[in-house]
Amino acid sequence: MARVLILGGGFGGLAAAHALLPALASGHTITLVDRRDRFLMGLAKLWVLVGERSPDEGWGDLARIERKGVRFVREEIAALDLARRVVRTTGGEHGYDALIIALGADVAPEAVPGLPPEANLYDAGRVPGLRDQLARVARGTVALVVCGAPYKCPPAPFEAALLVDALLRRRGVRDAVSIEVSIPDAEPMPVAGPHAGRAVRALLAERRIALRAASPVASVDAAARAVIFASGDRLAYDVLLAVPPHRAPRVVRDAGLTDGTGWIPVDPATLATAHPGVFAIGDVAAVKLPGPGLLPKAGIMAERHGEVVGANLLASLAGRAPERRFDGAGYCFFEVGERRAMQVDGTFFADPENRTRFTEPSAEGFAAKQRFERERLERWFG
Repeated sequence: MARVLILGGGFGGLAAAHALLPALASGHTITLVDRRDRFLMGLAKLWVLVGERSPDEGWGDLARIERKGVRFVREEIAALDLARRVVRTTGGEHGYDALIIALGADVAPEAVPGLPPEANLYDAGRVPGLRDQLARVARGTVALVVCGAPYKCPPAPFEAALLVDALLRRRGVRDAVSIEVSIPDAEPMPVAGPHAGRAVRALLAERRIALRAASPVASVDAAARAVIFASGDRLAYDVLLAVPPHRAPRVVRDAGLTDGTGWIPVDPATLATAHPGVFAIGDVAAVKLPGPGLLPKAGIMAERHGEVVGANLLASLAGRAPERRFDGAGYCFFEVGERRAMQVDGTFFADPENRTRFTEPSAEGFAAKQRFERERLERWFG
């Protein structure tokens, strides 16, 4: 009987585990390993940021997957021994016949000299503190800085800026508080194509949110409360929201799995790595696109990767030819404030000029975003 080992309990790992559940009836085993005991969607952090949700809401208990027959191991992954087909953790060793690496992307605030850890917008534990700062600010500047690319959930920094704008308007202080967004790229979300960049620019301009494009962050002077850019320009702030640089987890780098992109190269259709029986899905994978760039690091993409790999492994275990292929398509919701959101549909294996389509912002779009979260929490943890 085969042993399937899944590293990471995020979108990709959970989707793969659920796709593989029928294999349990044939005596195969599925083990999911994660250092955390809970799952939280990134979209929930923005609702906490502007006081629309408690930090205690929206979590899924990873141990509940054991009710479905999947073994859950809460341990830190220490090393990958691909030659021996073993993963070493803080609790011991786990052998495998098939390995799915779904470890996501680590954030590295320490890579930006002087960046205060409490400014990390992508750390769920820090977001309540940022919420409290936004609740107090009455004048000055809220600076939202993207410190590197690629990063998880490309729309998130721009959504955050728009939600902060709506919050400050509700508080009646927006005219006294400026909002500035800085990005290292020449355009917002460049992998989504020029149409996406123009749409985001228009949304920000409509709300009087300043955009500093092509502005890599060099350091932060926390004492002076200023961001210093590679150009030498400075941006004084009263509240700092930072998207730190992202990188592949150390264990995959130490195992020699990454390439020049910094991520694990995979077959774009099957998510297979160069190592037999080893797959990489979600944020940790480098899915190369036609033209420049990599597939965006987004939850729906990780979920679809997990479904493809799970279905193909299930077929292989049953003696059938794997037939599922990842087609580069996905979607996400882009929230604009006041409980309205757009749906962004992407076909990323298409011509770079025509990769995305935006719906109009609506209450229905916001409801669909809420439903997206609710359906997955019920499916995976219900």
